[in-house]
Amino acid sequence: NAQTAHFFRNLLHRDPSAQPARTYLQKRGIDAALAETFQIGFAPDNWDVLRDHLAHLGYDYAFQHKAGLLKYNQERDSYYDAFRNRLMIPICDRQGRIIGFGGRVLDDSVPKYLNTAETPIFHKSSVIYGFDKAFRSIRNADAVVIVEGYMDVIAAHQ
Repeated sequence: NAQTAHFFRNLLHRDPSAQPARTYLQKRGIDAALAETFQIGFAPDNWDVLRDHLAHLGYDYAFQHKAGLLKYNQERDSYYDAFRNRLMIPICDRQGRIIGFGGRVLDDSVPKYLNTAETPIFHKSSVIYGFDKAFRSIRNADAVVIVEGYMDVIAAHQ
């Protein structure tokens, strides 16, 4: 997941096809420093770019699938990228380790948000997005503010 987040961040900053993602962040008032703090990235509209990148790093397809990064097409007996043409938002555990992703569309596609499937380390119902960055402040203030979505959490930090 950390390798994937790094890959997506590089694409956000360098890939021409990521311009809609950069524009979306600007419209939402998310500056570059905050985008880096939250490790926001971009998944291109490609079926195998992440799969092949991670394979090159030594991660086999079955392992990537188990991590929720790939989907499997039984009919074709092939794996493909789970996230395509989305702003990618890493989801961390309390210690700040990336355990999954939320991907937001950049057009009118549905679903608007797509999360990593349940994996051995990611259980959506057990994770509060942004908690890794807020738990100390929550403890110090003895108060918490709950907002609805990823971008709301990020904006609140801005």
